[in-house]
Amino acid sequence: MRGQVKRLELSGVGELTGDAANAAIDVLLDHAVLKSADATARRQTLTVTLDSGLRLQLGVSGDTLCGCGGWSCPEFFEAFEAALCRRKTAYSGAKRRRESEGLRPSGGVWGLRPQRPL
Repeated sequence: MRGQVKRLELSGVGELTGDAANAAIDVLLDHAVLKSADATARRQTLTVTLDSGLRLQLGVSGDTLCGCGGWSCPEFFEAFEAALCRRKTAYSGAKRRRESEGLRPSGGVWGLRPQRPL
């Protein structure tokens, strides 16, 4: 599974793609500890989409993932949230740069918009 994750979506939190998704999965694989064989349904889910299109959905309760047993891994959730913060910060910075250069969204796509003198 290492290096094969296309997207991770944690319901109610956000989505990671590409390298960020694979880095978060690496944390999960390196640090998860089997907690129990409980397969109780949870309200929150983590959906893992592989490059092949295969999707794996796990139940989430606190810092425990449940699929075939419950796997505790607080490090994964910390890494996931940190990656989301980095992505949001990078997006905000890029958006501010585009706007300062006279670029504005046009029909959902960033395009050049003429600046009017004040």
